[in-house]
Parts: sequence; C-alpha cells; structure tokens
Amino acid sequence: MDIPFPKNLQEQMIDKGYKVHTIAKRIREYGGGYTLIADADDLYSNKISQFVFEHPNENGWVMKTGYEYIWNKNYLKYSMKHPPQPIVNYTLNELPEDLDEAMNSSEIGAKYIIRKGHGNIEKVCKELGRPLKKLPFPAHVYVKYHGDNHSLLNGQDSLLRRILRFFMPIIQPNKNTRMKNEFSIDWI
Repeated sequence: MDIPFPKNLQEQMIDKGYKVHTIAKRIREYGGGYTLIADADDLYSNKISQFVFEHPNENGWVMKTGYEYIWNKNYLKYSMKHPPQPIVNYTLNELPEDLDEAMNSSEIGAKYIIRKGHGNIEKVCKELGRPLKKLPFPAHVYVKYHGDNHSLLNGQDSLLRRILRFFMPIIQPNKNTRMKNEFSIDWI
C-alpha cells in the first residue's frame, strides 16, 4: 500500500484508519480473537495477556482506570477518569476481508466495531448484546505531551480530567520498580 505521510489531523486519522483496518484483516486471517489497539501514546501492563488467557470465553474488557505519564515533567499520576481502552474478542464476521470500506477521518460511520474508536467500542458492543466487562486492575499508561496525542492536539483534555489530575498523587516512575517492570518504562 502506498499511502503518503499524513500532513494534518484529518490525514492522520485516515492513516490510522488504514492501519487499524489492515490489523483487523490480519486478525481475521488468524481466525479472530482478542484485540487491543495501541497508539503511540499508550503503554500497557504485562499482566493483560495472562488475564485474557485465563478468561477465554469473555466478550472482552474495557480499561477505565490507569495512569497518565506526563512526558515533559517525568512523572505518573493515577487516573480515575481515563480514556477507555477496549480489549474485544472479535469473531470473523466482525472483521473485514479487504479494504473495501471507504476510509475517512470519522470513525462514527465505520462498518466494523474495530474502527469505531476507543470511546465508542464499549457502547457498540453493549448495543450488540456483547457487553465488555471492566478490567479489574489498572493496566494502561497514557503518555501525554510528547507530540503524538491526537485528542490533546485538538484541546480535548476535559476540565474534569484536569481537576482530577490535580488532586491525584504523583508517582515518580524512576523510583517505582513495579511500575517500571509492569509497563516496561525503562526509558526514564
């Protein structure tokens, strides 16, 4: 596939759509299964794979709590108001066979669940009678202020999120071995 490098937010979202669609096709080739889409600003717990393996018949989970790593200040904070991160057990029928779906910057009208975007997948799965459960442990680090946060580039960091962040205690990742090991944060 010969796709030019994206120059603006709309082109970035189209580029992301092609990548997610291509991943979905590959998952289909393997017969479906659990999938978690990661962006450049996501770090995930090394406990997720074992947890999913131990619960093979679930529809999936959504991570609603986690941590925010503030790149320009080098610290972590626990986050109760967290961007939802879905892990979905996709069937073959829920995954595309080819790139026939029109790619655009909007995920709302996307035909396949996997293309709906982090914030919409939980709702869509519930509407389809396949509700996702809450993952019972914080398993995500959202890395902020490093240049790859699409939502922050658009000023979508909500007032509630900013207030909650202010009151959450700071975790110094370089002094916390468990966090460094669980999330592979050895680069700080």
